Amino acid sequence: MPDATAFFTSMAALSAATHTLVEHFFKQFMLDKENSDVKNQKARYALIHALHWTLGALLAYSLSMTPLAYLGLQRPLWVNAVATGLFVSFGGGLFNDALGAIQEFKRTQEQVRTQAASGAAGAKPIELPPIKRDVAPAA
Repeated sequence: MPDATAFFTSMAALSAATHTLVEHFFKQFMLDKENSDVKNQKARYALIHALHWTLGALLAYSLSMTPLAYLGLQRPLWVNAVATGLFVSFGGGLFNDALGAIQEFKRTQEQVRTQAASGAAGAKPIELPPIKRDVAPAA
């Protein structure tokens, strides 16, 4: 069964690790030369994305991570590594935001379950509007 929480958690952790490696090692020592030349800046940004992809893929491969399995896709390790590198390269902030949204949703569900189970005094049941059916009755 697909587990989105495990997928986003693993991708957010790997994204943070890759981002830290690139920021603190490569950009600081080798790529920290901001240049006013637009062409050089574009090449620099492309190189940084390539480093994110490569490091993400290498980390995923070396750790035998299979995040696609969390989505119900059973693929070989190298396919997972390539996909993970791509996800990490372009979606670092996305994974953190999605993971936060999923965790908040689960927290809210747990609060509702706890309230319902304890029969909290003064708690009103949720009232849903009636369902309108546009289907003609069967003859």
